[in-house]
Amino acid sequence: MKIGCISWSHRNEFGPNGLDLPKWMAHCKNDAHLDGVELWNNHFMSLDQAYLQQLKDTSAVLKLPIYSVATKCVFGSFTSEEIKKAQQTMRDWLDATHFLGVKTMRLSIGGEDLRAPEHQKTVFLTLTQVLLEGKYPEITVGIENQEPGVVQNYTDVELMQQLSGGRLKLVLDNGSFIDKNDSYEFCRLALPYACVFHAKFFDLGNEIIYTSGKNLKDIFPVNKPIIPTLHLCSLPGAPFYRGSSMQELLDYTMDEVEILLKCGVDGFIVENHGDIPFVKPEQFPYETVAGMSFIGAEVSRAAKKHHVALGVNCLANAAIPALAVAKAVDAQFIRVNQYANAYVANEGFVEGRAGQILRYRSSIKGDDIAVFTDVHVKHGSHAIVADRPITEQAKDALFFCSDVLICTGSRTGDAPTDEELREIKVSDTVPVIVGSGITPDNVERIMRVADGGIVASYFKKDGIWTNKVDYDRTMYFMDVVRELRTRL
Repeated sequence: MKIGCISWSHRNEFGPNGLDLPKWMAHCKNDAHLDGVELWNNHFMSLDQAYLQQLKDTSAVLKLPIYSVATKCVFGSFTSEEIKKAQQTMRDWLDATHFLGVKTMRLSIGGEDLRAPEHQKTVFLTLTQVLLEGKYPEITVGIENQEPGVVQNYTDVELMQQLSGGRLKLVLDNGSFIDKNDSYEFCRLALPYACVFHAKFFDLGNEIIYTSGKNLKDIFPVNKPIIPTLHLCSLPGAPFYRGSSMQELLDYTMDEVEILLKCGVDGFIVENHGDIPFVKPEQFPYETVAGMSFIGAEVSRAAKKHHVALGVNCLANAAIPALAVAKAVDAQFIRVNQYANAYVANEGFVEGRAGQILRYRSSIKGDDIAVFTDVHVKHGSHAIVADRPITEQAKDALFFCSDVLICTGSRTGDAPTDEELREIKVSDTVPVIVGSGITPDNVERIMRVADGGIVASYFKKDGIWTNKVDYDRTMYFMDVVRELRTRL
């Protein structure tokens, strides 16, 4: 048996001050004593021949074969333009794979609603069309089984074999079937069609992470989802509410929803940001729950129509009201600013309420509502837990069953540092998204580490959170993200 490793497994160690592919390959050979490696596209500096030759030379000097090159083809919303782009991505990486002298290329597939039968068929036929060009018949191309993804079960494998004439193979990943009843059976049936086997081992030592099992990909089928926050106008009862009817408040929000959907965002968070200054959770008003439910229900209908997700955030830290609203409007997740531990915020002393939150969620049969939790949340002092580093605070949130961790800067509109991101990304099994300060200028840096992002201020006119959503700024941002997704 020969054992290799994919550079994805050490992705948190890559970066300007960390590993690059040649250094990582040396580590795999000299320290881990592996037989070969798989190179992940995110870790390529470029596809220039000079750089590829450096990787080829490194492999030769170390006597460490490159078993496979891993990349991603994104079909987006399956427009003809996006399909052509996916094909070109495949051709570019086939060229690189051939230059490196590698015989296997792994594909993961991105796009909207990949489980739709017509989209599955399009993916398999589109990729097969490139293979039929016959440029590199010696290269085997495999699609990884992923959940969610275009290949999830044995029926998908059979369809892939049929439509590709056996040209497309399977990259069989046992990690996609953890705790699934059909994992062994799938592997038994699909193994004859596999060109690569990915074995994942999840060893947490003495630490147990009690997540609910909901993954970011269960909610957002796209890679690196962008989730705008809908800052609701001041609702009845708030200091700056001036008597507008609920219909007027709804119309304001739905105007923003329409713009954001046109620009291709991946979901929404309904948030009572106009109710500033905020009260503590035990003081959260009934009328605010009612107002957010009224508006949230309409946003939910629009989100479902366009197949995007919906979340709720009740400020400040009112997670139980947020769960009530989420249940009422059929939202998929809530955001909790202080889930574990405690800090001193604008509102005063704010405690983590994980125990209350999960008990209430259970009582309303809301276990399908994921809990996104901030770590080292903005707008406050964490001196109370200053003896616990950010990494430890992240582990506290995971220990209390957080589904997704959120990393923020110090204030609204401030981006976190790379160091903060790395400190919070403590588990390969729990996603980390950035909750503030993402712009077109820093989105690539952030998304190379983070799994998604919440955006609010940048989408507003002049980047000011109190202004309305601006179509041109939002479309420009999403265009940058869409291009970025083809490379990540």
